[in-house]
Amino acid sequence: MTPTNPTEVKNLRVVDIPSWSSDAQVYTSYKALPVATNTDSHMADCWLDWTQTTVPSGGTQQIDFRRASETERWYLTLDSAGAITLYEDTGGSDTSRGTWTGVVNGNRIMVLADSTTIKVYVADTLRITYASASTNATATTWYVTGLGTGGAIADLYAWPRYPAFPGGV
Repeated sequence: MTPTNPTEVKNLRVVDIPSWSSDAQVYTSYKALPVATNTDSHMADCWLDWTQTTVPSGGTQQIDFRRASETERWYLTLDSAGAITLYEDTGGSDTSRGTWTGVVNGNRIMVLADSTTIKVYVADTLRITYASASTNATATTWYVTGLGTGGAIADLYAWPRYPAFPGGV
């Protein structure tokens, strides 16, 4: 059978990386069941995602990313009402950069940090966008706090936004 609209491919590259046993293994860090004070690294342009297994019943949980120090970072908080808020912390001065209410148990949450834009998705829907995130744009640490308040998360992945492939692929 001859296609009626053949497609011409001028440049096609295929990468075979046999050491990966699944698509998930391009991540830079992973914690199956993060607890307060867990920390690890990620690329500055990254996406972090996790499953919100339990919304906090009291207090607030917090996940930092692009963290240079406790007073130089970006972070998300989640409170008992299911409100998720994006904060910028510069020199200990916290500034809210967007809030959305409606997180429930079982939601998948994703933070996409791409150059000066940070986006927050809840259950695969874009909920917060901040397009002037120039501070701490090269910081490469995530940090979890406040999970002792009844909130719990699972499967926290840090993925590179732009994976580097070997050999210029």
